[in-house]
Amino acid sequence: MKKILTLISVSLLLMTTTLNAKPLKLGITGGLNLSSMHMNSAVLNDVSKNFTGFNIGLALKADLPFGFVLQPAILYSQEGSKLEIPTVDDITYKTGSITIPVAIQWGIGLGPARIFAQAVPYAGIAVSNVIEQGTDSFTDSDYFEKFKYGFGLGAGVEFLNIQVSFRYNWELSNNIKDFANYSQLNNAKLKGATISAAFFF
Repeated sequence: MKKILTLISVSLLLMTTTLNAKPLKLGITGGLNLSSMHMNSAVLNDVSKNFTGFNIGLALKADLPFGFVLQPAILYSQEGSKLEIPTVDDITYKTGSITIPVAIQWGIGLGPARIFAQAVPYAGIAVSNVIEQGTDSFTDSDYFEKFKYGFGLGAGVEFLNIQVSFRYNWELSNNIKDFANYSQLNNAKLKGATISAAFFF
């Protein structure tokens, strides 16, 4: 709980700092996450399949000089992965987190439109984790890392108040730890794409 409160405090600080930039726009944002696990095993990486999750939340957009835009957000984000191993039941890992991405965008204006590239560091706190295999389900918090962080690169387009973007994310933190039942998943990291849309008021 303390980590969640700290993360929310940081997000509020970022958004308050962004308030000092003009013009400022508040928006709602949501989209899809397509993620899979990367492990220290070529065999397991071959059977790691994409999991489709979602993200939804609020964003602030602040125009800066020289074509830059700072766009922090606070999101609920669901990610995961599926392992399709031929000799056993599929293993599905799902995690939900409160995540703060801070998009640093640079773009060019084309009339009412803007095309941009973006770098997006992010951090978050997991609020739910589960591993499922057949009828078995594991949710013990001792097996999962709470804090997550990573980095994304992407691009997007904005037309009037609507923004559509894509980025590929590399999670730098581990997701699963000290799990004897699924030791092959220990130190696994998520990676994958985020496709999102936002509407700014």
